[in-house]
Amino acid sequence: MFSKPIFETLPIALIAAGILLVTFIHHPLSAFTGLVLVLGSCYMIYRRVNEISLSNDEQDLTSAI
Repeated sequence: MFSKPIFETLPIALIAAGILLVTFIHHPLSAFTGLVLVLGSCYMIYRRVNEISLSNDEQDLTSAI
């Protein structure tokens, strides 16, 4: 799922939306939603970076043989 190109830029837009929700709408529900968006997007970026690093490690191991 995370290999599609939309997932390269989607977390950045969600982080921006989360920050806007937290800063401009002063309501506890919007603050919670904004924080969930930011944390979820950070998790998406974390998974993508791990996926890239794992694929690079595998390539390094196979090329050394």
